[in-house]
Amino acid sequence: MPNWINVDKDCLMKGTCSMEVYKTLGIENTEWQKNKSGVTFMSDVVSGLTFFIWTIVFISLLVSWLMLIFAGSDEKLAEKWKSGIKYSAIWLFLVVASYSIIKFIQYFMKG
Repeated sequence: MPNWINVDKDCLMKGTCSMEVYKTLGIENTEWQKNKSGVTFMSDVVSGLTFFIWTIVFISLLVSWLMLIFAGSDEKLAEKWKSGIKYSAIWLFLVVASYSIIKFIQYFMKG
């Protein structure tokens, strides 16, 4: 049995068997593991949040355009459509800017 899987009769009885998952899967020398820094982790978290916000902005734009289609002569719905598009555009700009800043920082942190 490979040395990264610890299984014998005693550990089975006590429930203390262990296994190193990364070695078992054959990914112990990945770039992510070599560069486990706080900056890398935080940039990954911020990138994830950026894509989550991008999804929300996309849904907001879709709903706003549907409001435009169904507004017809309803003034109230037309005002909601205008504000929805305006705020979606602002958030879209913020998402694109934050993603660009993250990639810019990552580029210079590597070099």
